[in-house]
Amino acid sequence: MKLIVLDRDGVINRDRIDYVKCIGEWEPIPGSLEAMARLTRAGYDIVIATNQSGVGRGLYNRAAVNAIHARLRREAGLHGARILGFYVCPHAPLAGCDCRKPAAGMLQRIARDADCKPERLIFIGDSWKDLAAARKVGARPILVRTGQGESTLERERARGREPECYADLAAAADRLVAAAPGPVRRVLGSIAFNVGYVAAITVFAIATLAAGLMAGQRGLQFVAHGYAATFYGLLRLFTGLDYRMQGLENIPDAPCVFYWKHQSTWETLMPFLFIRRPAFVLKRELLWIPLVGWALACTGAIGIDRNAHREALSQIRDKGTHRLARGFSVVIFPEGHRMPPGVTRRYGRSGALLASAAGVPIVPVAHNAGDFWPRRGFIKRPGTVQVRIGTALATANRPVDAINLEAREWIEGEMRTISVGYLIQGDRPSGSA
Repeated sequence: MKLIVLDRDGVINRDRIDYVKCIGEWEPIPGSLEAMARLTRAGYDIVIATNQSGVGRGLYNRAAVNAIHARLRREAGLHGARILGFYVCPHAPLAGCDCRKPAAGMLQRIARDADCKPERLIFIGDSWKDLAAARKVGARPILVRTGQGESTLERERARGREPECYADLAAAADRLVAAAPGPVRRVLGSIAFNVGYVAAITVFAIATLAAGLMAGQRGLQFVAHGYAATFYGLLRLFTGLDYRMQGLENIPDAPCVFYWKHQSTWETLMPFLFIRRPAFVLKRELLWIPLVGWALACTGAIGIDRNAHREALSQIRDKGTHRLARGFSVVIFPEGHRMPPGVTRRYGRSGALLASAAGVPIVPVAHNAGDFWPRRGFIKRPGTVQVRIGTALATANRPVDAINLEAREWIEGEMRTISVGYLIQGDRPSGSA
């Protein structure tokens, strides 16, 4: 993970002596939002870390801060920038907290939440407090000369230090992006991934045949897990595309139904990594592929005819109930088709019908893989796919449509916070399922 932490006031937006207290007082510095977009395209993840002592002083409240951040996230998203999160110290200077910069608490929490070593962070700020906090955790401090930057630079030089310094966030971003893989390296990386992927298919196809003949279901699950791990390892190695999961603790010990957002090829193997005995609901044509189709069928996949709606519902309910009873968890892509970022469609009812009939919960899963690997796309962009696993949704004695709506609202709500495509295009309905 390449993580950049940005101070807010004086770096992204203009600073004010009387504080930025409301949306009307928030004014982006020219070029800052575009700079964040360039960093996002280069594979950097962005987090905001800001002292907001005006809250502790009673000049404005957390609701005002949250509104400003919602506006910032929206405006940045419209330019193509992805902000993973906001970390705020609301305390007054004499509160004695460990989160107010120059204390290291906020950066330590960011590193912990991102499962990243603090020394791998890059922190861009305009004040001596930002630089001091970065140095305390071993992060790379970068100073910009906007906001308090000029006076900070004088202060640093007076103490015999010459910090890494740029005119503004745009100039700092240009320097960082110049060191990131360019278009040619991305093409070559995508080609290398596909070559490795094809080779892996051949190796694991043979392993699947051997496992099916000698080790049965357990052997097939082991091979499937190894194949998925190889797939994502090749992506990380050749394209710089990694992933980060949140909510693994929400997965029940007993079988359940998973609702997965469907945007690209990326998510089609992920369930094999952390779901015990996943059984996919998929179009039946995939079961006709030599060896691959046989392996899918042996791992419990349920092939359906998309053109026969009622028959497909019956198949999912009957075969899905049987799979659940045998200890499988059923994985469904409720939109039915891969949808581009920012676009969704009515969720099919089959998963809710199955969960209700079998008396098992639904676990919703959101991710933003489509921002990095678009459907039918060859070039994979570097970055970190955010995977969010929601709390299991109860289905007993509930209307099917209510279950479906709750699952959809959770998934699409998460998508609006993690996907640039949703910020750019909005949640536009398209078709029905």
